[in-house]
Formats: sequence, structure tokens, C-alpha cells
Amino acid sequence: MNKEEIISASPVPNLNGNCAKSLVEEWHNFNEAIEKAFEQFPCASFHGRNHHFRTPEEQKLKDQLRVEISEKLVGLRDIGNIIQDHLLTEHKKSL
Repeated sequence: MNKEEIISASPVPNLNGNCAKSLVEEWHNFNEAIEKAFEQFPCASFHGRNHHFRTPEEQKLKDQLRVEISEKLVGLRDIGNIIQDHLLTEHKKSL
């Protein structure tokens, strides 16, 4: 999804739903969890010393897996930041 699509799919604070502040807090907590996931990334599992007996093809797959996991985390973080920023903007408009 591009930025415009993510914003279009974002929650809309209204009188019958959650307030903007609670939605911002929810996305802030999500973003903190993603940052924690980055901190807890299993780096040792991907270190070469733990793959001594792997074939070159398996080594390549190991490297691809590490990159894929990292890219997915970055993607989640980017989506969370876009939604949080959008909600903050909407919240400021309502003040």
C-alpha cells in the first residue's frame, strides 16, 4: 500500500468511535512494540558461527531470511508511523 492508501484506510476519530487521543496512543504503543522487535532481533541466530556446516546455498537462504524479516519490520514501522502521524494531524485540527 502506498501512503495515500494507508491514510485512506486509517481510523477516523468521531463521536461514535474512539477519540483521536486514544487512537494516537494505540498506534504509538504499536510503534514502540516494533522498535522493541528491532532491539530483540535474533542477530546471533544469523551469525556465521552458528551456520558453519551449512552449504553455500543454505548460507544464501539464511541471509535472505534475515533481510526478509528486517524488511517486514521496517514495513510495519513505516505503516505505523504514517497512521500515527495522520492521527496526530487530525487530532491537532480538532483542538
